[in-house]
Amino acid sequence: MTLIYGGLSMNIVVLLWRRLQSRWSDGFDILRQQSAMPTNDLTLNAATATAQEEEEGQEMEGYRSTTPLRHGDSSSCFGLLPPFHRPLWWYFIIAFLDVQANAVTILAFRYTTLTSVTLFDALAIPSSMFISKCWLQRHYRCMHFVGVVACMLGVVANVLTDYQSDVESDALDAETETEYPHTLRGDLAAIVGGLLYGLNDVLTEVTVRDAGGNTEYLAMMDSFAFVISLTQSLLFEWDEILKFFGRNDSQVSTCSLQKGWWLCFTFVGVTMLSYTGASRFLIVSEAAFFNLSLLTGDLWSVIFSVAVQQIIPRPLFFVALFCLKVSRRS
Repeated sequence: MTLIYGGLSMNIVVLLWRRLQSRWSDGFDILRQQSAMPTNDLTLNAATATAQEEEEGQEMEGYRSTTPLRHGDSSSCFGLLPPFHRPLWWYFIIAFLDVQANAVTILAFRYTTLTSVTLFDALAIPSSMFISKCWLQRHYRCMHFVGVVACMLGVVANVLTDYQSDVESDALDAETETEYPHTLRGDLAAIVGGLLYGLNDVLTEVTVRDAGGNTEYLAMMDSFAFVISLTQSLLFEWDEILKFFGRNDSQVSTCSLQKGWWLCFTFVGVTMLSYTGASRFLIVSEAAFFNLSLLTGDLWSVIFSVAVQQIIPRPLFFVALFCLKVSRRS
């Protein structure tokens, strides 16, 4: 995730470029105006322009003080960056939530199956709906709440499936190893991740709509997320990183170094496209509908689980999947 955040934070270059273009355009306009004036009018024009700039500056200060959504739009980096639509602490909060949501969700893959993780991520739907209703005063119809109930039933059904799997695993002999001996741990991590995703999607929706685009959001959020993620990975996951790339002599490498890099950068590229597309989607739609659109991924996870991992979900899992599809229809 550190590589992903680092790549997306390069959008700050776009902000700098737009700022420079704006300055160049303003400078060229002034030069054109001055070149079209007689020489004896330049002094008078300069005084008039200075007075106009002071007046416009006072009007802008008054506008900023009366506009609640631009309370943090002071220029940073000595004026190189354009005014932000949100304060820096706002982007720090979004970045922190996003890093933790990804951390616990990826951790869930260590303990439970891909299909379970994708199902529990659907909790972002009721989470985003609840926060949108309480904070943004968004109204939903009765069928929307029927869909939320169906979603929760699907989650409960999948938890019962994994609980049954844990009980059967404990009943096996100690010599018998199972691939996922602690699925409930993974379920809990995926549930927390889903709830955090819902909250973060609502914050992202508010941010990109306020800014009128996703460039500022991607630049600032991912810059903070890069620092947070890098710090956490160095403090808590350094040994795991070495183990993944086969550089720790005390551990057996899980795959070749070449394959490890290929998997890593494929994941980075796909996820960067996902972040960019999600922020674009939230400009024109809302967080709840965004998470509903992601339910299609559950079907692909089942196909991958059966075809590649040779893991056939239990019958109760398909009941949970059916409930989630009902929630999408609602």
